[in-house]
Order: sequence, then C-alpha cells, then structure tokens
Amino acid sequence: MNKKKIARKYLEENLKIDLNYIDEINRQNKKEIKFMGGVKGWYLSTKSDYKLIKNAIEFAQYKNKTSDRNWITVTNLYFEIANKKLTLGGY
Repeated sequence: MNKKKIARKYLEENLKIDLNYIDEINRQNKKEIKFMGGVKGWYLSTKSDYKLIKNAIEFAQYKNKTSDRNWITVTNLYFEIANKKLTLGGY
C-alpha cells in the first residue's frame, strides 16, 4: 500500500466530526450560514486538525515529514474525508 493510501486509511479511522462545533454553527444567523455555503461549507472552511494531519503523515512514514507537498496531500485527504463524513451525516 502506498503512503497516500496509508494516510487515507488512518484519517478515515481517526477523523471524528466535532458535533459540538456543528451545533455552534447551527446557532449562527441563517444568512451567515448560507453565505458560508451551509453547515458543511462552514465546517470545512474553518475546521481542521493539525495534530491528526501530522499523525497521519507520521503513520504513513513519509520520509520528509515537513515537506509542503506531503502536508498538502494529507491536508487535501483530510478535507475530502471530512466532506464525505459530513455528507453521510446529512450536513
């Protein structure tokens, strides 16, 4: 399995949607929520988890753990998986 697939698997197993943050978004003005692209759009544009992304890079054993390319790749995976989980959750 390549490193990207390993990082994806790690994120799929460990990324948890912050339901408290979802509730906080839902308490905002409806116009603001719509402006941000709905609850899912707001969540994706303001929420990320540095430690989870860093751990996925280490778990996948990327040789250069500080490489911009690796960070961009795994960060994109994070948002892809978060988007998928939010969609499945009905947000």
